[in-house]
Amino acid sequence: MDFASIAILFAAGFGAGAVNAMAGGGTMISFPALLYVGGDAKVAAVTSIVALLPGSFGGALGYRQRFASVAGWLKIFLPVCLVGGILGSWLLYVTPTKTFDRIIPFLLLFATLLFLSQSAMNRALRDRAVRAEERSPAWLVGAALFQFAVATYGGYFSAGMGIMMLASFGILGFRDINQMNTLKVVLNFSGNLIAVLFFATTGLVHWTHALCAGLGAVVGGFAGSSLALRLPQAAVRATVTVVGLVLSALLFYKQFAG
Repeated sequence: MDFASIAILFAAGFGAGAVNAMAGGGTMISFPALLYVGGDAKVAAVTSIVALLPGSFGGALGYRQRFASVAGWLKIFLPVCLVGGILGSWLLYVTPTKTFDRIIPFLLLFATLLFLSQSAMNRALRDRAVRAEERSPAWLVGAALFQFAVATYGGYFSAGMGIMMLASFGILGFRDINQMNTLKVVLNFSGNLIAVLFFATTGLVHWTHALCAGLGAVVGGFAGSSLALRLPQAAVRATVTVVGLVLSALLFYKQFAG
């Protein structure tokens, strides 16, 4: 790679890591950069998951003191997330590249709209939260199946996975944001890890690109932790949303009108 490509990928990784630390949605920065530097959409999607894995590990590690408070939920959700992650990864692997190229504008637009509506969605779902005394065995099975579906989506295309998890935790009746974030980062990292282990054997990962973006993501994650205290999250969200909408429009044009 030339210096310009290295700089673009490092900067995109830095931005994705910082945004993930502040608001979530970093894939919508790393994915377009990987797509721009080279490779088809399928390789870019897989490489993005690999590149952002170190940052998600750091996020999980940051909540290690709270693992005990969510241990019971992890026993329920972690196995289904691992199975969902590997299923989503396999589905991506067997999807023909041309088919994925046509699907990706819809996936990216969905993730962008999900990201844009997160606050409003959480407020709307808050009133529908299920109290602890209402959680029947059938309800727990339904909750586990929903997490399985979220993890399957995450293994296929990770953008918006954390937002979907937080929304589902709101329905489950969680009120402690630290517990919700602990569950999110542990399940997110676990699902991404199993996906990376699978993709490592497929030849779909562009390892040089992943290394450049991954190093940027690690640095960006550290920087994002302090920037979160200084920058208004509304500005961060607006920037990520604009990036996602513009890229979606460009991909729609390329696939269906270009």
